[in-house]
Amino acid sequence: MRNQFTFLVLATSVSLSACSDNSEKSAAMEDITTDTVQQTEAIIEEKAATLKETVTEKVDAASAQVAEITEQAKTSIDEQVESVQTDAQKLVSTETVDKVTEMVNKTSTSVVKVERDGDKLNLIMPGNLTFPTAGSTLKADSHEVLDSVALVLGEFDKTVISVAGYTDNQGSEAYNQALSEQRANSVAAYLKGKKINPARFEILGFGERNPVADNGTASGRNQNRRVELTLIPKK
Repeated sequence: MRNQFTFLVLATSVSLSACSDNSEKSAAMEDITTDTVQQTEAIIEEKAATLKETVTEKVDAASAQVAEITEQAKTSIDEQVESVQTDAQKLVSTETVDKVTEMVNKTSTSVVKVERDGDKLNLIMPGNLTFPTAGSTLKADSHEVLDSVALVLGEFDKTVISVAGYTDNQGSEAYNQALSEQRANSVAAYLKGKKINPARFEILGFGERNPVADNGTASGRNQNRRVELTLIPKK
């Protein structure tokens, strides 16, 4: 474009030099100015059209790239959602419940109860199996059961593990709350030691809340003293 303007200036100078008097120069100057303006406008329009075409091409290319990336992301998300749904269905299938029940009850002393709850799987361990009375240190007899539980957690590795401790209503509410938390932490710590990812755990203590049996009987209190592990599909 700069060369075109240089040519116009030189052409103007040559045309003016050829004129013999001022009136001719004035008329020539007017004609040249009009031609120069028209040619300049034509050059600008040409450059603008070229620039517009270039910008349009780049915008179209960028839009196509964004659309492709969006589609790839959508496909990836859909695949992940489908995988999670499949895992959730597998987790609560009858076959899985039966398999897990068998895995965690290999010994004659094992009485771990396995239940479905929507898309979750609950493993309920009675307190007399895992802890001494009023204690939060795991019994040696519970290790074999927890080893089996760890195998289950390892197989269903796309889950969050909620570990919840419960007590009966004997003793103060504050004491029972602390004891339930300590017991839940003891179970979680043992399972973490079996190479279960610590980030998967959610540790809770409910004290004497949420009883599953009558605290007015020894049998009922025994059922209420428990630790529940809930496997929750990751969202």
